[in-house]
Amino acid sequence: MRGAIEQALTEHIAAPSSSWPTRRSGRLSTAFGEVTCKDGFRCVSSTLKFGRNHPFGSDVTAPDAEDMEQDPDAEPTYEWNCPYRGSDGGTLWSAYKYTSGSGSDECEMANRDCMCISRQSDNYRAELQDGKEIITGKFGVDQDGTVVTPELAELQKLRIIPHYAMRQLPESFNLNDPHSDMGQITTLPQKEYLDKWNMYSSLLQMNLDTLKKKIEKQMKPLAGSNFQCGDGGVMTLPQANQLVGQIRRFQILGQDCETMRESIAKLAPSPEMEQFDDKVGTKKLECYKKHGAKACTQLNCYNSAKDAGFRRELAEFRHEIAGCGVPEEDLTEANAQPPEAAAQQGVGFAVAAGAALVPQHPHSERDEKALRPTWRTFVLRGRSFL
Repeated sequence: MRGAIEQALTEHIAAPSSSWPTRRSGRLSTAFGEVTCKDGFRCVSSTLKFGRNHPFGSDVTAPDAEDMEQDPDAEPTYEWNCPYRGSDGGTLWSAYKYTSGSGSDECEMANRDCMCISRQSDNYRAELQDGKEIITGKFGVDQDGTVVTPELAELQKLRIIPHYAMRQLPESFNLNDPHSDMGQITTLPQKEYLDKWNMYSSLLQMNLDTLKKKIEKQMKPLAGSNFQCGDGGVMTLPQANQLVGQIRRFQILGQDCETMRESIAKLAPSPEMEQFDDKVGTKKLECYKKHGAKACTQLNCYNSAKDAGFRRELAEFRHEIAGCGVPEEDLTEANAQPPEAAAQQGVGFAVAAGAALVPQHPHSERDEKALRPTWRTFVLRGRSFL
């Protein structure tokens, strides 16, 4: 049943019910309704009722004691995603919808358990402590999914826990297959981001390393030549298509790498939790490492000053090869686009500071500073995209 969310953000009076549904139990309350956030809004839900850690697409279950810990003196806090009951009766965390009702996995409208808020704020500050970020700012609030645009929504001061984008490359990803699935960019809360960091950072680094070597090997003999494709040219059209696909994927994964490298520097409570395996199977990774260390300390996104020449040659070569008739967009872009929620991620930054790192590759002498804040709390002002 739809109702109105009260305007004032006063003390949250809802308490978690002890009758949480079991996983996919399909338990239904006696009456419930559905609210869908309109374009430009996203859904957030109260940590006082649902606790923290609301990973998109996962089952809504009873929060554990750690996720229910609250600062008794703090204002009400909301986190990305809301409980939504699907047609099969299972309740999942959703970015754009929520189920209203009195059940433990439902949002009571009068208690402001859930709401749609604008994806950005022109007046906010972000605080980070021990890897946990809270954005405090004024956001447009849609009471029941009826406000047409964020500009028409009433501004209210809110405390929001954001999520962070991660490329989840499947182990089956095949660099030589232009139609191979690159996986999805998903947004995760801090807890799940740290849990999945080692696996997906290692896979990302391995594929970046392999792509760079493949591209360099194919570009080198073509340097300085009068580039032509087709009959009598230095490259056939199928070869050109494959190479362009690899270049596009390298550029896409490079951007993902930069995003993930910045996020982990914020979210890891300690330098040790930023580390990841320096091998995938028998393949050694070209990551950054401290002298004598066995684990990777930082992703190598190939965007340093040392890589500027390679990046420039890559852009010029792609421009030349476009004359072969290779389409500007292919399935690489189509399956690599992040969901809207991933593109509009939480705010924060990393300060260049910390121990010197060196790439694992024995022929490299590059030193780079770790992108890690020297303090664990900081405040920013500006625009927050959610």
